[in-house]
Amino acid sequence: MRVAHLLASQSLPQHTCKCSRKDFTLPQLFACLGVKEHLKRSYRGAEAVLRDSEHWCKDIGLRRVPDHNTLQRAAAFLLRARPSGRLLDKVAEWAAVSRILGLSTDPLAVDSTHFESHHVSRHYERRCRQTRKRMRA
Repeated sequence: MRVAHLLASQSLPQHTCKCSRKDFTLPQLFACLGVKEHLKRSYRGAEAVLRDSEHWCKDIGLRRVPDHNTLQRAAAFLLRARPSGRLLDKVAEWAAVSRILGLSTDPLAVDSTHFESHHVSRHYERRCRQTRKRMRA
């Protein structure tokens, strides 16, 4: 959560606009959404986890836990406004510096379509099988 907050702080604006309520910053909300995705929870589930993990929230400067509606609106903003390009660059830069991906041995591919990777078409599966066969030969 701290790493997500740090990377988001370097690439996202603090607030969506100058007239926003300023209860939470975008980097704080991004870090909370990172917890939601990592633990595979719903917005309500993420809110419950964050309420139970008060020390996580204090680590990133939250005075109170954002409710599920706030998390959902933040996710919608981040996906709609597309400020995530710089954020992905920061994540890639951080991963390269810390050498956690092992890019010297394996290639890296990132999907920015925001579609689930678990649901793929039969055409895509067939093309993957064909490619694997060609690579073995």
